Amino acid sequence: WLLGSGTFTTTEDIDITKSLYIAGCGKGCTTISSSTAALNLVDISASNVTLQDLSISNTGTGTSIGVRADCTASTICSGIRLKNVGITMNGAGAQTGLRINDASVDYEDTEINCTSSNNQCRGVYAFSASTTEAAVTQNCYRSFVTTRGNATNSIAYESAESSATKDNTMNLYDCHGRSTESAGGPTTNALAATGGVNGILNVYGGTYSGSDNDVRQATSGFLELHDVVLLNNTTNGTINYDGTIVGANLYVTGTVVSAAPLDLGWSVVDQTDNQACNTGCTNACVFGIENATGTAVTTLVLCTD
Repeated sequence: WLLGSGTFTTTEDIDITKSLYIAGCGKGCTTISSSTAALNLVDISASNVTLQDLSISNTGTGTSIGVRADCTASTICSGIRLKNVGITMNGAGAQTGLRINDASVDYEDTEINCTSSNNQCRGVYAFSASTTEAAVTQNCYRSFVTTRGNATNSIAYESAESSATKDNTMNLYDCHGRSTESAGGPTTNALAATGGVNGILNVYGGTYSGSDNDVRQATSGFLELHDVVLLNNTTNGTINYDGTIVGANLYVTGTVVSAAPLDLGWSVVDQTDNQACNTGCTNACVFGIENATGTAVTTLVLCTD
């Protein structure tokens, strides 16, 4: 199906039960919209479905979902793809941008903005409920998710399992997430692995910020970060790290102090103070560049200087 420009309004779920390709003219140009309460606006229960170049907007109250890929233990779905899709959720009640159950889904260049005025808000919520069928995987590429909840959960990306023995693996590649709360939400996280050992979240690059935690590993979920920027550097649970947590070049005009109780850390001292290396240091080597005013850097200050 090819959709032209404009807004297409519906008061019922759009159920997709067979392989289908739906493309519009671009985000913000072609929009599927609804204000009806408690809709799964686009409800997918089949494999090999593609949504591309369109926007989805839902302002209905109650438990509302922008795009749902909901399969079952006996019918695991695969080949579901979102490309250049915008999803906006804004209403009362529990809101979810993209909900995935027992399905493998790839989404790229996707923007999700989710706001609830009085309840939880999840950007991407994926979980496995299967105990006998294949594991499922979601891959995210270059996508942006923003959530704002009220008085309960606000989570940008969440991988979970619900009484399953098969893995739900979510892989994020250069994606970005930001979660905030408007009235004391108890769990506001940009990234979360929850609900059991089979909820797996692997993150490669990108930036993440959450009002409570940038990253949360709950119960026995698995969460690993590879070269990720945590804007608040707040974590909860057991996080696996591979690579550094940096943001390009680091420029510091004040003092850099280690938060770890057993680490020496770094500090900026007056240039006349030669105590930093030779006095009070244990198992450390501090060195730097000596630069007289107005001259080029020529001397490396060694640990013994």
